Parts: sequence; C-alpha cells; structure tokens
Amino acid sequence: MRKHGKQISLVDAELIQGDRTAVHAVVTLGAPEQHVGPLLTALPPALTQLPAEPPPGVAPIAEGHPMGEIFHLFGGLDVRPSLRSMSDLSERGKPEIVLWARPRDMAPDGLFALVCGDISVPVTFPLGRFGWAPTVQLTTYLRTLPADGWLRVLCSTNQIGQHWFDSEHTVIDSEGALVVQSRQLAMVPVN
Repeated sequence: MRKHGKQISLVDAELIQGDRTAVHAVVTLGAPEQHVGPLLTALPPALTQLPAEPPPGVAPIAEGHPMGEIFHLFGGLDVRPSLRSMSDLSERGKPEIVLWARPRDMAPDGLFALVCGDISVPVTFPLGRFGWAPTVQLTTYLRTLPADGWLRVLCSTNQIGQHWFDSEHTVIDSEGALVVQSRQLAMVPVN
C-alpha cells in the first residue's frame, strides 16, 4: 500500500517470474459513483445506437465461430461480436469493433465490467493484422457498477502504426450508463 486516503488509495503490485519483474502495476482505488447521475456524458454514437441486446443474427463466440480459435473465454462468458464491424471499414473510415457481453450464469458485476475493458480482439483485425497483440500499458476506469443485462462494448483506435497501436474500450450497460473506459498501448500483431 503506497497511500491510503479517505477517497483514494494507491497500491503497487508486481508479478515476478524467476528473478525478474514480469508485470508492474500501480492501482488507484476508490468507490465508483453510484446512485448519482453524471454532470455530462458524451458517448460515441457507434455505441449509443446499438440495441441493448444483440440482434438475433449476432452469434456467440463458441467452437466453430470465426473467432473461436482466437477468443478462449467463451466457456464462462457470452460474447457476441458484430462481425460486420470487423470487416466493413468503408462506412466508418476507421477500425471499430462492437460487441455485446455478459457472464453466462450471473448478472454482470464490477469485475466482469473491468474484464470488458479489454475483451475485444485487437482493433487491428479490420486491417487484416490478426494474432497476439502484447499490451504494453493499460489504464482502466470503473465508472459505476453495471445494471443487470448485456454490456455493450466499443473498441476503437486513433492510430495503428507499423509497430504500435492505441486501443480504447468504452463499455455501457443495459440502461445506457457509462460503466468502464480503458486505453491501452499495444504492439501490432505480426502476420
């Protein structure tokens, strides 16, 4: 514990493998805003225009799904990506991936919402760059606890370079409340 305050606490954590630090995390902890409305929310239309539940034709990731070989969390999660959002860049002009997610046997909670802050395949996929994209830095904010139902996720980017790309996840709940925001810097998959 680096700092323990009335509203915010700061914790350092390290994952050590052998004799070296593999992951160093600085975690800022505080209570999410609950039961009060925000002063302002400006969410992307690509997210707010999604229906609260996935349309009937949007299949869950499972064995045999085009993403079943890549996404290995489908045993406990029901994740339904819009494959159209990963293939047709002509309408949007930039890569965006939209999906719906929920736990299989329970209502979504704060931990599940945080998982949704990095649940999408890399936003490089619409450009044909498939594979593992190692995260270099990740910052995630839990803004409020989610309402019961599906979480809607938008994964977008501002730039995909030759070696690095940024990725943002914005997550809203079934009632349209902003639940999670994340931003990461990652390495572009090598094909």
